[in-house]
Formats: sequence, C-alpha cells, structure tokens
Amino acid sequence: MLLKGDLAVEWCRPMKTFVHRQRERGAVAIIVAVALVGLMVLAAAAIDLGRAYLIRSDLQIAVDSAAKAAAADALEQPLGITEAEKKARAKATVIAFFKANYNISPELLVFNPNDVNDLQVDYVSTGENEDSIIITAKGKVQLAFARLLVPEIPITVGGRVKRPRPAPLELALVLDVTGSMVELMDSGKSKMVEMQKAATGLTDYVLDSDYAKVGIVPFARAVNITTAYNGAPWLKLGTPDRLCDLHCSPLVCKAGYWTECANSDGPGTYRCYRCTEYEPRVCTGCRTVEFAGCVPMRGSGTPWTPIPNISSPTSPPYEGPIGGCDTPWITDLTAKADVNNTGKTIIRNRINALPVMGNGNTNQTYIPVGLIWGWNMLTPEEPLTKSSSATGDSAPRKSIVLLTDGQNWWRPTTAKDGVRGPSAASDQLTLDICANIKDDDIKISTVALSINITDTLDMLKNCASSPADFYNVNTAAGLQNAFKRIGMAFSYNSLKE
Repeated sequence: MLLKGDLAVEWCRPMKTFVHRQRERGAVAIIVAVALVGLMVLAAAAIDLGRAYLIRSDLQIAVDSAAKAAAADALEQPLGITEAEKKARAKATVIAFFKANYNISPELLVFNPNDVNDLQVDYVSTGENEDSIIITAKGKVQLAFARLLVPEIPITVGGRVKRPRPAPLELALVLDVTGSMVELMDSGKSKMVEMQKAATGLTDYVLDSDYAKVGIVPFARAVNITTAYNGAPWLKLGTPDRLCDLHCSPLVCKAGYWTECANSDGPGTYRCYRCTEYEPRVCTGCRTVEFAGCVPMRGSGTPWTPIPNISSPTSPPYEGPIGGCDTPWITDLTAKADVNNTGKTIIRNRINALPVMGNGNTNQTYIPVGLIWGWNMLTPEEPLTKSSSATGDSAPRKSIVLLTDGQNWWRPTTAKDGVRGPSAASDQLTLDICANIKDDDIKISTVALSINITDTLDMLKNCASSPADFYNVNTAAGLQNAFKRIGMAFSYNSLKE
C-alpha cells in the first residue's frame, strides 16, 4: 500500500529520527572508546610515574644513609689524614654500604654501585661545601605499562654531608714534661715523642675549626709563665739578688831575677827564679739572680698550710721566686687565624719543641700546678684573659686534657718551696682543684701514661669528668687512640640537602 501526501511524510519522520539517533550513539561510542584509551594511557603513565617516584625516594634514602655512614667512618679515621685519604675512605665506605644494604630490584631500577657512572663520591675541601662528602647516584627506572613508548626514565639523586668537625671549643693541654718522659714505649720511641704525635694530631683536628682555640701548659713541679707578666697585680716577684761565681786569672810574672835558694831538706844551694812583679788579678762571674718565669703553687696566706686558696684565681698572689726556670713556657689560647693564619703551625711547633726537663730526674711531678694554670687559661678573668666570656649558644665548650706519667712527688709547704715525696695531701689537692674546674663547667679528660700506682690511677679517674673521660694507656697505639677518642667527643655531623 502506498502512502501519499501528509501521511507518508508523517510515517517517515520517526524513521529519520531513529537513524539519526543511532548515528549519534555510534559517534559517542567512538569518542568514549578513544577517551578510554587515553585514560588508560594516562593511568598507566601515572602508575609508572608513581613507581618512579617511589623508587627515586628509596634511592635517595640509600644515598642519605650512605652519607651518614661515611660521616660516621670519619670519626674512626686517624687524625691528620690527607685529603686524598679522606676521599678514598669516603668512597670505599659508601660503596661498601650500598653493597651491604642496597636492595632495589634491577627489574625496577638499573643501577650499579660499582659503576663510577652510576655512583660518584667526591670530597670537597674548600668553598661553600668545605670538608664535605658529596654523593651522586644515577639510575634508570624500568617502566611497566608505558614500556612500549618510553622503556625507562632516568633519575638522579644526591646527598651531601659535612665531615664531623669540632664544635666551638677552647682546649688546654696540660702536659707532663718531667724526666721520666724520656722512657721508651713499646714502639721504641720515648713517651715524649709519642705524646707529641698524639697531641699534634688532636690539635690539628681541633684547629680545623675557625672557632677553636688551643693552649699548652707544660708542667713539672712548676709552670713557666715567662716574664711577660712582671708587674701584674696577681704576681709577687721575689727580690733580685747578686750571685758571684769567681773566676780569677792566674798569676803572671812581669819581671824577675835569679837568686840562691837553700834546699829545705839538707845542705846545699841551687839557683831559682823568683817573680817580683805580677799581672793584676781579674775576677769575673757575678750575675743578678731574679724571677725567670716559673711559678709554683700559691700559698693560702698561712705559710705551712698545704691547701692553697683555689676559690679565686688571683688572691692571694702567685709567688715569683728568683732563680732558674727550665720548665718549657706556656702557650696561651691560640686560634687558627692568629698571627697571619699561622696559629695551627704555632701550636704544632710548640708541642714538637717540648723538651724533657730535669735531665732524667723522674721525681719532679706536681699535678696541681699544671691543673691550676690549665684552669686559668680557660677563664676570662686574670691571670690569663684570652678565654671567651660568652654565654648561651655562642659560648664555646671548654676542656682540659691532662696527661701525666707519674704520681705527685712534691707537696706544698710555702708558696715558693716544697717538700719532696709522695703525698696524699697533694692527691687530695689535685681532686679539690678538679672539682672546682668541673664546677666551672669545664670538661676534664685525664690520660694516665704507663702508671702502675693504684692511688694515682684512682685520683686521675676521679678527676675526670666521667669514667669514659679517663684513659689508662700503656702502649703507643693506646695513647694515639686515647687522643683520637678525645677529639671525637668534640665532633658533630649534619646531613645536608
């Protein structure tokens, strides 16, 4: 049946609408399909990028941990090693750490710690990153979903850590220089030589810091402060005296004659020569004896009281007795920048120039006098005034390192005299001074060098700020290790970036 006119038009209109809608649905389906493909690609990329981020984070953690391991190893390194040795040890430590602890699968990250292109370790000695270990790690993250398009993503991470450096510090080395320091140790070298090696290593390390100062107090039964302080109100000088050791010229004949001389043991005479004029005799050797720099312990105001007044550094005054002084002089606190940046060299040279005094006389040790002047060196008040008076965060740490190889052999009787022989009173005086120093917030480390006297060992242990700050050493290696560990206590490390 044929439809004509309006009826045909009305019948065809729904068919056109149906066809048009079907076409629209097809177009939407194509758009949705394309969009889904794009979304899947984006999702795959997001997953791969997320994995890459996590892998990069894991690699960064590994680098940071390796940097900390290298910094920790620096605490165990010998003091005074070269820059090349620092770099070599840092590199070896980092590689060893990665070998022992790195666990990222090669299916996730292409990275070889043994390949210098993948893992670089550098040591920087100057500039903004002075004394730093810098680590750079490069790898390639393997993609899972986008591998057909981009098989891998390169990543680079880095870390920087400063080697442990001394904190702001004032350090006084109170060093025994009595005659027994000539005795040989197991190394075949003298105690003095081994002490010098240990002390210079420590001071070289400490004076790497621009904020550290080191002073030296050699002691025996007195301390040599030199004559630079003559006239100071805290120093009472003895009256100079004249001493003559006459050295006279011999008699010399100017003219003479022969005469007859009788034998005293019997008859007979003989001719002899008799002087009649003489060269005038000349006598020399007189000199003035005065204060030469050595100061003993102060008295307390009571001549026979053995315990001096240790509550004040300047009252009563120190006696400056006349006479000789063979103890090496003190070196006040010195910073690296002092004297045109030669401070470290000055301290090193002074330590290496320390002589053993007393010509081998071992009975010259008097620890209290060394401690007193180590304490004086670390307080800003007179008699020595180079120590910082800063407080709070800017205040330096203050520390005394006391080394001795013997027991107290002198005990004070007056301000300028002493009685020889071991003394419990001198040991107690030492402990009293130690207590006052520690109350002044000054750390004390004590080193007993080849001492087998129980009372002296106990005294030195109790003098130290803690049991860990007491070192009882009998070998050259033990001495070097003791000073190294003392230096480690002044260190810190901080992770950067």
